[in-house]
Amino acid sequence: MKANILIVDDMDSNRILLEAVVNSMEHIPTLAENGLIAMERMEEQPPDLVLLDIFMPEMDGHEVLKSMKSSDALRHIPVIVISAHDDIDNVITCIKEGADDYITKPFDHTLLKARIIAYIDKKKMHDQEKKLFAELAEKHETLQKAELARDAMTHMIVHDLKNILMVIMGNLEIMDMDMASNSLDNKRLEGYLKTLGSAGREMSSFITSILGVSRLESGDMPISLTSVNALQMLEKLYDQYTIIANNKKVRLSLKPASTDIIIKADKTILSRILQNLLNNALKHTPEETDVTMSVERDGNNIVFYIEDNGPGIPEEYRERIFDKFFQIKNKNESSAMGAGLGLTFCKMATEAQGGKISIESREAKGSCFKVQLQAATS
Repeated sequence: MKANILIVDDMDSNRILLEAVVNSMEHIPTLAENGLIAMERMEEQPPDLVLLDIFMPEMDGHEVLKSMKSSDALRHIPVIVISAHDDIDNVITCIKEGADDYITKPFDHTLLKARIIAYIDKKKMHDQEKKLFAELAEKHETLQKAELARDAMTHMIVHDLKNILMVIMGNLEIMDMDMASNSLDNKRLEGYLKTLGSAGREMSSFITSILGVSRLESGDMPISLTSVNALQMLEKLYDQYTIIANNKKVRLSLKPASTDIIIKADKTILSRILQNLLNNALKHTPEETDVTMSVERDGNNIVFYIEDNGPGIPEEYRERIFDKFFQIKNKNESSAMGAGLGLTFCKMATEAQGGKISIESREAKGSCFKVQLQAATS
């Protein structure tokens, strides 16, 4: 590899001679007639090696050495002093100031070439070590971030599952107390069963989302695109979720389409996406309000809509709503809004099918999730 070698000497003849040596070695010479110009050259582009004369006007070699060694960017550049002064005190002074070697004029060409090769190799080794250190530092930082993310993920999973288990265990304990006091009538039993069923579904959805995101990230979830009747899929989901909506006292409705709409999608995964969005909408929609499902054609695309009358998503959070483990604290509730993984799965699974998902929301006035996929070709 060609090295950049800076030649600093106030004598034209010396610069020309050293330039010829550098060229003969197929390296790249840069010339400077004094220390000030040399420092300017080094600031513009740090060289791999400096061949430095000591006694020069304006800024001599001693000042150049001191300036280089006080600079973080230049201190590791090797310097060979080439001077007509061969007294030992001057040699010692230059070495103390940071010079790596000292050659007297007139110099032996073979010796100079050997020293140039040695110090260029030294510079390259330093650069490789510096690069390796930077890569290790970057990997260490990445690992630390991954560990923090893992710890946050573990905390969130444990926290969310613990909350659901507390609901289940609390209701079972109260049921046991009611049974012991013979006060467990059918109405109270029905209420407990509804609560336990809701908690069980939430736990199942959460675990399924964890597994789904993990499989999508590892590429272990195969996507099989087939022609799917979008309206029939919504009608089936409507039948399944009507009971859940009625138990929550939420009005679930399906806007009919004029004709069948055929979409290109993985039927099972698309159903899970829509289920996640419905669960999310029903969870955060107040009683006696509406959740609406619909689908329509938009050119070559098919768009599903899941609209609710929930608290909405504050504008500053909308770009992050699909981020992994991102949750929003509801101003009126102590719990966070969203499981932190369901919407991440929806985004990843939609994009895996060549589609996109988005949200339109107004705070305190509800949200509308849109899932757009390609229409099937006839």
